Amino acid sequence: FGDAALDGVDFYIDQGQAGGGAAGAGDHYDELARRLYAYNSRYRGRLGVTLTGTVRCAYPDHPGVQAALATGLFSRVHVRLYGDLRCTWSDREAWEKWAAAFPGSRVFVGVVASPEADDGAYMSQKDLYYGILQFAEKVPNYGGLMIWDRYYDKINHYISSS
Repeated sequence: FGDAALDGVDFYIDQGQAGGGAAGAGDHYDELARRLYAYNSRYRGRLGVTLTGTVRCAYPDHPGVQAALATGLFSRVHVRLYGDLRCTWSDREAWEKWAAAFPGSRVFVGVVASPEADDGAYMSQKDLYYGILQFAEKVPNYGGLMIWDRYYDKINHYISSS
């Protein structure tokens, strides 16, 4: 990366079908995670490269993503409650499967900031709370909200009104 300061990498792998999909590049995400995480040995007393994974709602996701997350090196898992036709935004059960599968990671609820971003996946703050947050907040490794995307959040003020 040259002289760029890299402090984190999000594994947002959106290829193939969840639970199957194309073979090839996705077969080595676990190796990539280990190599990126290995850079942390160069930092004294702090984590230099944070690994996060942004996954589809339905559990499990693409096998390459699962293999990477299984390394146990990911500090955060962002579960997208959008962009997956097998889940709805109120799919509490799917989110809880992710949280249970990765107890060593903080697990975030991924939501859409505005109907303009994805009308079918957008939920009001009331729906967010009653649909999933009142349950998710009780899970020990609940991390918070992951909002997609910042552009629409700045316009809509979704996060500040939640």
